[in-house]
Amino acid sequence: MKEIVHYAQSTVKALTETLPFPVSFTDDNGIIISDSDPNRIGTLHSPSIKVMKDADMILFEPDQVESFENVLPGVAVPLYFDNRPIGVLGIVGDPEEVQPYANLVKRYAEMIWQESRKMQAVELKHMKLESFLHYILLNNQQYNHEQIKIYSDLLGIDTSYSRICIIIDIGHYVLTNLNAEPRPMNELMFKDKLLNCVDVAFGEDKDNTSSFLTSEKMILLKPIKNEISFKKFIESFNQKAKQLINMLKSYHISEVKVSVGSRATSLFEVFKSYQEAERLLAHGDKMKHKPQILTYYDWDVLLKVLPSQIDSDFKRYIRDRLYDFFEDENSEELSNDFLVYCRMNMNISQAAKHLYIHRNTLMYRLNKIETLTGLDTNDFEHCMILYFILRQ
Repeated sequence: MKEIVHYAQSTVKALTETLPFPVSFTDDNGIIISDSDPNRIGTLHSPSIKVMKDADMILFEPDQVESFENVLPGVAVPLYFDNRPIGVLGIVGDPEEVQPYANLVKRYAEMIWQESRKMQAVELKHMKLESFLHYILLNNQQYNHEQIKIYSDLLGIDTSYSRICIIIDIGHYVLTNLNAEPRPMNELMFKDKLLNCVDVAFGEDKDNTSSFLTSEKMILLKPIKNEISFKKFIESFNQKAKQLINMLKSYHISEVKVSVGSRATSLFEVFKSYQEAERLLAHGDKMKHKPQILTYYDWDVLLKVLPSQIDSDFKRYIRDRLYDFFEDENSEELSNDFLVYCRMNMNISQAAKHLYIHRNTLMYRLNKIETLTGLDTNDFEHCMILYFILRQ
């Protein structure tokens, strides 16, 4: 009933703005649930019951309505949904004048109702999918495999496929766009268009599972058959991500970040791929030059991420061992010089030139690092230990 009232009110509002005649809507009990004249709402319109019973249009002439209570001259027609009457639409005015509008307005009202129900069904499906993804991705593994299988079957998702999780972060754009005046389109349509871009960019597949996880992030769970398919996909990932970023620019979305996790053997393990993709986004935010596309299969990204993956206990052991170095008053300068030295492939002349200092000055600082740490700055493996710790 609540749904019909909402539909009636929105329909009457739309018709009142376009028609030169007052309109009303009664439910299947003859009660007016929406009217151009708000004072009539909630009152009984007894002829509507006959209109629904006869399933036909009725004209109300001015001289006839005098014998009825709460009835105005005009036309009344039954409205149908799924081949059953749901109410009566009334158009107030001279019957001869309003009758030509009756069937046209009836079809419009029924079409609006059909579209409304269709949109509600689509929205409900989106909500179910979002809830399901929250459950399998954000539940910290505390879920029931049997329940996942049941929900997957209801949503038409095959749990056996191996999948990768791709995250597309578009920031606050959706909320900003939907709060703009005038709105370019409703929220559901807008989100569908963005998700369609994701599917197209990364390869349309009937087994793709794409959805908004939050207003800021879209998720694509893409089925990957085997390791060979995974390798091919990853090799083309940057190109596909760039294509998506360019597609989103047509919606004026420019600040996009795309990340991908590793291949999960089944839907029950896909949360691992999601967590990896999320970690990449977090690392990307910490980088000086924030990349838009992040994958563990990009050596440049992996090199920047790797130091943070070192076990925390191991980091503590090393930092304890390097206590004198970190306590030295010049540790910041020494750290910067050492990192440049490593980036210049441990070439003292090149590093000194890059730092705009004399070669002997750099040699002195490297010797001081050796004194403070006990490491050999000419040894690659020794340098690697300090390099990763300084990159934290």
